[in-house]
Amino acid sequence: MTSILSLKFYNFSNNRNGERGILNGCLTGLSRHNLREDVNNVYEIKRNQQTVINKEESKNNIVVKSLDYSKIDEIKQQQKNTNTRKNGVGAFSLIFDFKNQDKNEFDVAAHNELIEQYLKDIGLSDKFELLEFVWHFDEKSIHCHLLFSGFDNSKGKFLVNDFFSPKGEPAPKKDTKGNIIYKKVANGKKRGEYELLHGHRVPKMEAKRRNGTQWLQNEYEAYLKHNEYLYTNKKEFSSLLQFKNSIWRSFSDETKEAVYYFRELEELYHQLKKDNPKDTTLLDIKQEMTSGVMNILDEARHIQEVQNKNNNYIHPQL
Repeated sequence: MTSILSLKFYNFSNNRNGERGILNGCLTGLSRHNLREDVNNVYEIKRNQQTVINKEESKNNIVVKSLDYSKIDEIKQQQKNTNTRKNGVGAFSLIFDFKNQDKNEFDVAAHNELIEQYLKDIGLSDKFELLEFVWHFDEKSIHCHLLFSGFDNSKGKFLVNDFFSPKGEPAPKKDTKGNIIYKKVANGKKRGEYELLHGHRVPKMEAKRRNGTQWLQNEYEAYLKHNEYLYTNKKEFSSLLQFKNSIWRSFSDETKEAVYYFRELEELYHQLKKDNPKDTTLLDIKQEMTSGVMNILDEARHIQEVQNKNNNYIHPQL
């Protein structure tokens, strides 16, 4: 059986793709969608409008906790009090999807316990307030939505990125081809020349953030295995290799081929694991996927950073 965990962030302001932010009603729209209430398309999240729902089965949905709309006002006030930038993350949701399950035999209480213990193990439930928890049985597969405030109660700030993607140790910065980028003199006669230290070029250093989604997937996979649940997080790699068009077009042909390769390799890995769990090559394949996928994600992150800088650049007046 397969269980897939997804992570979604909600900014205060609208996203570039036109999706509304918290300040413009996205949490209201999200909650109304989760509770299957009449939806106002002005506030509805776009992708949810395309959801195929069997309305006859909606009566079987289970609301563990519904959103108190006053919490939205509280988040907005916290954003003002802490002077958090409007394009910052103010809330996030986790979606646990359980594939190939008989809806009549699904044990909700047992799965609630599975999820709650996992969130406790990774330290999430101690920092962020759970706003809504809903099970859906009226779509293709059984899944649940957990909506959290992004306000870290232990620090008194919005620190979603710091929790999921903390910065690591500084390392040499690299371009999209994997070449080290070196510092250049900014001013004076030697402007544009490489900075030297003891006769060697000085690399630019950067502290990369951990890939939050990959970390979450790894922790979930380890949790399921450690507790001997009969689930496998089958998409722990290929689910990460989904890129928006602007990034995909910026990939080299070599990188695109690598994406296709690792998607196929993961399918092979799970088939081999099913047929022969003791196969000695499984560990080698997993290590190859981990290293390769992380390299691709690093490249995608760098491309996104460059695109963000270009989008924020203000051309001087001529």
